[in-house]
Amino acid sequence: MKRLSKYIAETGYCSRRKADDLIAEGKVTVNGARVTEHPCLVRGDEDIRVEGKEIAPLRKAYYKFYKPTGFVCSHSDKHNKTIYDYLGEEYSYLRYIGRLDKESEGLLILTNDGGLVQRYSHPSFEVSRSYEVTLDRDLTIPETALLCRGVVDEGETLLCDAVEILRDKKYLFHLHTGRKREIRRMVRRIGGKVLKLKRTRYGDVKLGELKTGELAPLSESEMKALSREGGR
Repeated sequence: MKRLSKYIAETGYCSRRKADDLIAEGKVTVNGARVTEHPCLVRGDEDIRVEGKEIAPLRKAYYKFYKPTGFVCSHSDKHNKTIYDYLGEEYSYLRYIGRLDKESEGLLILTNDGGLVQRYSHPSFEVSRSYEVTLDRDLTIPETALLCRGVVDEGETLLCDAVEILRDKKYLFHLHTGRKREIRRMVRRIGGKVLKLKRTRYGDVKLGELKTGELAPLSESEMKALSREGGR
C-alpha cells in the first residue's frame, strides 16, 4: 500500500506536491469515488483517475545524470535550486541514488524503482564509487597513505580504499561509503582544500561521455549490474 499522491507522482502525471493539491481540490477518484480521506492509501490495481483521466504506473525507468554544481539533491528546498528544478516537471517522479552536495558534480542515478532506492539507502549498504578530485595543492605520499588508513572527523573515521595520482593536483579517490561531505572533510583534516569534486563511477555504472547536465537511460548491462549490486 502507498499514499495516493505518491502513486500519482510515480505515474509521471505530476509532482507529489501537485498531486496533493489535486486531491485537495477533489479532482481525484478511486474506483469511481471522489477521494476525501487524507492520506488515502492504494494498492495500485484500482481504477484511479485524475481530472477524469485514467492513470497507471509508468514502467520502471533508470537513468544516469551528470549533475551540475549549484543544485542540491532534494525534491524541495526553500533556499537552493534542486536537481528537479534543473530537470523539469517531466522527471519529478524519479528518485536519486547517491546524493551529491551542492558544490559537487557528476554521476547520479535516477529511477522510479522504489525497491532499488530503498535497498541502496539502507545504512548497511556499501557500494564502490570513484571521484575525480582537484585540490589546492599536491598531496605527499604519506598523506595519501593516511587517507587510506583513515582520519577522524566529528567522531567518524573517514577513509579511502585507494587514491590514484592523476595530474595537476588532480586525484582519483575510490571509496565504498557515502557519508556526508566525506571527501571534503578528510582533505580538510590533512590541511588541504577541495577545489572541484566530480563523481565518475557508482558501482558498475560510469559517467562515461555524459556532459554537464545531460541525462541518459542506463544500458541493459548497467541496469543488470545495478540490480545485482542492490540485491546483494
